Amino acid sequence: MAATRRQKRQSGDERLIPILFLGPSGDRRIPRAVEKLLFRGEALLCRSGQTAVFSREGRLYGLFESEGWDALRWRQGLVVIKEGARDVSLPPNALAGGFVVRQEDAPWLHQKGEVRGQVVSCGMSLRDTLTYSSCQDGQPVVSLLRPIHGPFGRLADPQDLPLPPGISGGYTLLAAAAVSLFLGLPPSPNAF
Repeated sequence: MAATRRQKRQSGDERLIPILFLGPSGDRRIPRAVEKLLFRGEALLCRSGQTAVFSREGRLYGLFESEGWDALRWRQGLVVIKEGARDVSLPPNALAGGFVVRQEDAPWLHQKGEVRGQVVSCGMSLRDTLTYSSCQDGQPVVSLLRPIHGPFGRLADPQDLPLPPGISGGYTLLAAAAVSLFLGLPPSPNAF
């Protein structure tokens, strides 16, 4: 019995993919946008405070909000830096599968120490990894300008990604799209 559980835990289908939203706990815009974009209509397995676990396409995704780095210790995790998180102290050699950050905060992230994991900057500049492309009939489209590697070796090539209307704009929208691209998950059919 224990061997069967261990085999299940080690299989890719049962492993939790953590997404940490790092920054002020009162700002829930990005976690809500990610839930709407990727997990609306999907199985919610657990919700407790600022934690939610969803199941989608045979995988488990944990959404964790924290004001401090100690909440995340997984190599395969994705860290989304919220606006206003500049006061958060990162440990030396911060390790994650990747980081999503506003273009203005990318230098701050690198100044905090050696960051190990791909950094996806979001903004309106050609220097950014992800930016707006267009908006027609209320449906925004974002553009991935450079390839990104996800935590399991997935590669997202430069592309345009249409998003559902109704997700607040700015960094919130770009960060939610970056999570989608980074994890290799298209927007949920229920998001539109």
